[in-house]
Amino acid sequence: MRKVILGLFFCVVLISGCSSQMKGKPADISQDIWNESIQYAIMADQFKGVDGDIDLVDLMADAGKLKYLKDQNTNEQDLTNNVRNMVVGKFEEYYGYENGVKNFKEARKAVVSIIGEGMLNKKNLKGDYANGISKKLDAAEDKPEGYSYKKAYQDEHRLKAKDVQYDMKNNLDKDFVVEGTATINDYYNYGFGSDIEAKYFCARVIPDDGSDSWYLYFHRDSFKDLFESLKSKDIHVTTVSKIPSYRYEEGQGNMAEVQKVNWR
Repeated sequence: MRKVILGLFFCVVLISGCSSQMKGKPADISQDIWNESIQYAIMADQFKGVDGDIDLVDLMADAGKLKYLKDQNTNEQDLTNNVRNMVVGKFEEYYGYENGVKNFKEARKAVVSIIGEGMLNKKNLKGDYANGISKKLDAAEDKPEGYSYKKAYQDEHRLKAKDVQYDMKNNLDKDFVVEGTATINDYYNYGFGSDIEAKYFCARVIPDDGSDSWYLYFHRDSFKDLFESLKSKDIHVTTVSKIPSYRYEEGQGNMAEVQKVNWR
């Protein structure tokens, strides 16, 4: 009798574990929203920031459009909002926002409570499926022509290069975004003098918004793949940079040290 009870106990544990790993689609969530939310959640969960990875900024923009797919009920809204928060949390984590790791974990937990942990397995990612979703989302959303989710998010949350340029002393040791086309360069001066050349390579970045260019300094060990690529072509980069107070010198131009970078 004891063996039978133990056997039943382990069966219950096994079944409970499986149900927490994989959850079926609730009846009041449409198949499209279920499938597409899961794909974005997996892409956020699997993002590592390595060469060839997805464009995190574009992913965040598309995830923000999920709510435009159709008129959504409360449960559908909960799922799409939590997925968007998960993607944004990954963006914040990768680019060094305060509480970024915490925000990602909280959003991920909320998503898992709806879809189950097992749904986030990378084996469930359907190849180029996201491109089809993106086109559908573009058609569904109702935003003014030229609207940029990336710019809107940056305007709301992030110190911009132009802000730092015109108030450099008051923005030392603060992260800010420089986004544009990078070209390898050999400019070393002021606090970023030739003594750092052995450890840092330099690239001149012309921002997408037409503002003044920046000389950015990338640690050679941390960004060696980017360095190799820049030797043969110009590359579009999105960087989180800062001007360390110990390197700042009166009269210097737009010069900063890169903390993180995403490129394509």
